[in-house]
Amino acid sequence: RVITLRVEDPNEINNLLSINEIDNPNYILQAIMLANAFQNTLVTTSTHFGDALRFSMAKGLEIANTITPMGAVVSYVDQNVTQKNNQVSVMINKVLEVLKTVLGVALSGSVIDQLTAAVTNTFTNLNTQKNEAWIFWGKETANQTNYTYNVLFAIQNAQTGGVMYCVPVGFEIKVSAVKEQVLFFTIQDSASYNVNIQ
Repeated sequence: RVITLRVEDPNEINNLLSINEIDNPNYILQAIMLANAFQNTLVTTSTHFGDALRFSMAKGLEIANTITPMGAVVSYVDQNVTQKNNQVSVMINKVLEVLKTVLGVALSGSVIDQLTAAVTNTFTNLNTQKNEAWIFWGKETANQTNYTYNVLFAIQNAQTGGVMYCVPVGFEIKVSAVKEQVLFFTIQDSASYNVNIQ
C-alpha cells in the first residue's frame, strides 16, 4: 500500500509513505505520525550545492529526542561515500551497507529488498521522479549534477519486535555527469559519485 500525505508546512510538500512491511496494522498510524514529524527536518538551504530543501541532522536529532511517543536515538550517520568511474550498482551497494550499519539489526529479506529498491531509486529512474517532492535539483555545471534525495524508512516486524525503527535519511549527491544523462542512469551505467548520507 502507498499513502500520499499532505501536511501543513510552508513548502506544501507531499509525503509518499509506502507501507509494505508493517506486521501489526496498529503501527500504521505511528508510521504516518513519524513521517509528519520528520517532515520538519527538511530545511531550506542555500549553499555552494544550490538552493534546496535538505535534511538537517541537527533538526532530526532534536525531533527524535522530543517526539511523542517517546523515541530514542539509537544511531545516526554523517558519512561521505565516494566512487570513481564505477557502475551505479556499486554505489547502491555501498549506500546499502551504510544504512544496514545504522539500523543495527538483522533485517528480513523483504525489508532488504525494499531498502534496495528505495536506494536504487535514489540513483536510477530519476527521469520519472524529477519533479517529485523528495528530490531537489541543485547547481549544475558542464560536467557535474547535484541533487538531494530525502526518504524516511519506518520498519516494524519480527526483527524489531514491539519497536518501530524510524530512519529519516537525506542524500546529498554529486555526480560527474550532466543532468540529461543522470536522469536516465541504470544500474549498469558508470559514473563518479560523492554522496553525503545523513
